[in-house]
Amino acid sequence: MFDTRAIEANRQKLLDGLAAGFVSTLVMTGLMLAAPALGGAALPSVAARAIVGLRAHPLVAIVAFLVHFAYGSLAGGLFTVGTQSITLRRGVIYAAGMWGLAFTVYAPLAGLGFLASHEPALAVVAIPAHLLYGVALGALAPRGEIVQPIEAPQLVSQQ
Repeated sequence: MFDTRAIEANRQKLLDGLAAGFVSTLVMTGLMLAAPALGGAALPSVAARAIVGLRAHPLVAIVAFLVHFAYGSLAGGLFTVGTQSITLRRGVIYAAGMWGLAFTVYAPLAGLGFLASHEPALAVVAIPAHLLYGVALGALAPRGEIVQPIEAPQLVSQQ
């Protein structure tokens, strides 16, 4: 029999990490959507084309946003349970790694080229958004360690 308090504490930390990842993704996405209005800059052409295409296919847009938020939430949960001590600095470093993964693995798969070489402005615009995700995640992720449940000793009845 394992210590159920430790198991429950770990489960709650993971759930809190998923929630922190969701909120951090919300903050990041808000910045990405507001950036053109705030800075007066135009969206990179690939982003503008994607938005036009998603407007034409609302179901695809919904699925894309669900996948984006699921990915951000899962990343928050993994950060929470995989980091010994959660700090803003570690959150930013983690998010920088996520940016690197997005633009070295996912961008080529999406036809954008390595580091979005076909649309470099997209990679540049995504840097501050990812760093903001890291700051939010570092601030919101629950503190504390994942505790390994220890098997409770069994009482042996003597006969």
